[in-house]
Amino acid sequence: MKVPAIATIVLALGLSMIANAQDKGDCVPGNPQPVFSVPSGQDTETVAVADNGDVFTADIYSGTVYRIDVDGKTKVIATLFPAGKYPSLAVLGLLLGHDGSIYVLANTWDPATHGVWQVFLDGRVRLVAAIPTQGYLNGQPTPGLLNAQVFDRQGNRYVADSALGAIWKVSRDGTVKLWVQSDLLIWATDPTGPFGAAGIAYRDRTLYVANVDTGAGTLPDLRGSNYPVVSIPIERDQSAGPVQVSVVGDIRAADGIAFDHDGNMYVADFGGEPAWGPSMLPFAGPARLLRFDPDGTNETVIAEDGLCNSAKVAVRGNTAYVTNLYVLQSPFTGGPGCQPEVVPNIVKVDLCANHHPWNSGGGDK
Repeated sequence: MKVPAIATIVLALGLSMIANAQDKGDCVPGNPQPVFSVPSGQDTETVAVADNGDVFTADIYSGTVYRIDVDGKTKVIATLFPAGKYPSLAVLGLLLGHDGSIYVLANTWDPATHGVWQVFLDGRVRLVAAIPTQGYLNGQPTPGLLNAQVFDRQGNRYVADSALGAIWKVSRDGTVKLWVQSDLLIWATDPTGPFGAAGIAYRDRTLYVANVDTGAGTLPDLRGSNYPVVSIPIERDQSAGPVQVSVVGDIRAADGIAFDHDGNMYVADFGGEPAWGPSMLPFAGPARLLRFDPDGTNETVIAEDGLCNSAKVAVRGNTAYVTNLYVLQSPFTGGPGCQPEVVPNIVKVDLCANHHPWNSGGGDK
């Protein structure tokens, strides 16, 4: 009889799914392993991982784009601009496209070059979308700061602007517009402060945005914002739905955000206290990588060990890749940053080192 056979298969699958769900809570992350550190004088806060395991990042100050293969070999793919052309250059938000090319956000504050750049694997670069260098915040002209970007399923691009508390939309035809601006995306402690919307991720027709605002100012013992991650649904007419608080938890300075295949949200919490002791940075607590399960459970995946000023996170398979920012010195305080002999710029973590019970492929769905 085929029916008993089918029933047996279904029962086996069901038991397997139950076992996996139970095992998932028993996962023990591995120790952070070094992936890459930029040369002296450079720094990076962005990371992306290709399907084949290659890791990509970019130096903030020179716009040099690196590829690190699975064997740890590093290759310089391209540098956006000649050395010294933009003394205040800030290259952030590296994103891998389905066309095999790389996209980065160049903050030059020059209307001719400020925006999204495409980097081809053969070293060619080109501007694909110029984004306005400033907007309005509280009625005042305010320079923007492009921080991170993501595609939706239709190929539209959304760019988080930290200084304006806004999301820019770049449509498939190249049209650029201010898609949404919200009080939940600004630095609420001080509306003129430097960072609000930072990391951005897409899942199920919704954008999820991390807000760096600590709500702490310079007081070291206060916890972070009450809205570290907000959600913005994409309506059927492609307009922005209501901006809502998505995740509330013990997050001091949410910067990076990524999803795994099962809908678990990973948040890189900048924290601000180096792994070996106090710092001068105006944030409370150590850097951490947090996981929020789909049911809202908040779980610390890594605390302190191997993390310092952690900025962005990418998840591929069962591995998280996290960047550690301001190696050597903090540009905000001039004080000591993260020492490279203690933490590399990029580390990877096996999220379930004791076993691999679930398939956590890429983040976008």
